[in-house]
Amino acid sequence: MELREFEKKVWNWIQKNNLVAPGDAILLGVSGGADSVALLRFFQNISRKQNLILRCIHIEHGIRGQESVEDARFVQELCESLGVPCKVISVGQEISAIKDTHMSLEEKARRVRYEKFEQEADLFEQEINLPVHIAVAHHANDNVETMLFHLSRGTGLDGLRGMPLRRGRIIRPFLSVDREEIEGYLQELQQPFCQDRTNEDIAYDRNRIRHLILPEMEKLNEQCISNMNRAAILAGEAADYINAQAKKVLQEAGRPPKERGALGEVDGNILLGQPDFLQREVLHLWIQSYIPGAKDVGMVHLQMMMELLKAQPGRKIHLPQGMVVWRSYRGLVIGREDFEGKILPQRVEVANDFQGEEPYEYCYGTYRVRICKKPYDSGQKIPGKIYTKWFDYDKIKNNILIRKREPGDFLTISQEGAKKKLQDYFVNEKVPASLRDEVPLLCDGSHVLWAVGYRISEYYKVNTETKQILEVQFFEEKENERNS
Repeated sequence: MELREFEKKVWNWIQKNNLVAPGDAILLGVSGGADSVALLRFFQNISRKQNLILRCIHIEHGIRGQESVEDARFVQELCESLGVPCKVISVGQEISAIKDTHMSLEEKARRVRYEKFEQEADLFEQEINLPVHIAVAHHANDNVETMLFHLSRGTGLDGLRGMPLRRGRIIRPFLSVDREEIEGYLQELQQPFCQDRTNEDIAYDRNRIRHLILPEMEKLNEQCISNMNRAAILAGEAADYINAQAKKVLQEAGRPPKERGALGEVDGNILLGQPDFLQREVLHLWIQSYIPGAKDVGMVHLQMMMELLKAQPGRKIHLPQGMVVWRSYRGLVIGREDFEGKILPQRVEVANDFQGEEPYEYCYGTYRVRICKKPYDSGQKIPGKIYTKWFDYDKIKNNILIRKREPGDFLTISQEGAKKKLQDYFVNEKVPASLRDEVPLLCDGSHVLWAVGYRISEYYKVNTETKQILEVQFFEEKENERNS
């Protein structure tokens, strides 16, 4: 059997990337359009020499009415003429049953289509007792369109690759060839195919890229498709390597969550020790565990999470799909938005009658608070840790409260005794309104000794006249305090 140049090029690409081996079983997704018909003809011809086991599946979406029915009939008749078993599955009702308002019709159809591919591959494997590849007909133009689409929405290195050559059982043997080469192959075979009129509708995002953007880019360089596709493939190779490294880091950094409402946690110290590009990939992997496929999570969200790693505990950001990530003492914690505001639910009153120097410990939300009274020598060095503070004990007149903010709270902001409402302080410090109720406060009545993670009141600061100090330390439960 003499292979055509197109077939040689594709088969060499398949071998180079270990997509298919002689004797393998392949389920071909065939819509009836030019690309998938070329895929069918290519594998049907190659299978004679490579002893491949082929089956075809056609998904009839029920979106284009009679045209969809005619496409299904065309695929069935073509497969019959080529001796390839074919199964047609209608999924219009299943697509309509998806109630997710965030998904476009295209996304719903794609989800159902791939679900059916996987189900049929399972049945195929059970029947022949061999692994089954699912081959789809995406080519270089599709890859470039996908890469541009990802870039326009914001993406990391993995999105820059466009489409992976392999994902699970899905393989893309045509990524090395473009649309023009595919249509030339069909002309050489004198093989007709179906035309999908929706491919011309620029109301669809990908069609706008295909018909409006790429033609303009080809005016700049007629080789832009092959050049950009090559760049996408190189980006994919780099992404695969970085992804493998990110998995190792995530395995080390992942922690069982301790906070109420938390689903997962990652260690901040481990992440901050990594280069920025690796931090992003680790966070992207981490998010995928809670938002399938990290849907709607873009570069801006990953950047916000990286900035959150350097922020004070209690700060948070909102992610798509109703998720929220907040900074804990250990790192980053993820949970659902309906737990927002429940991180610090308690109010703790500490009797101001400390005996001796033994520390007293209290629990406040997810924090462990250690308090002790000590004599003060002016030669002692005041600690510089953010979560350990000293106060002039003799100036504290009431029982100490650990709580959230309340109306009337204030700080002393100067040695002369000038006072500022806590609300005004938070505004000046640009503390987001959504976070102000989450800042733990150490209070003497309405006078705030310490807005934990921010500042202490000038009135209670240790000075040369101080005789006794109150040392207060905030820890995340069962954790040692970290220097900042």
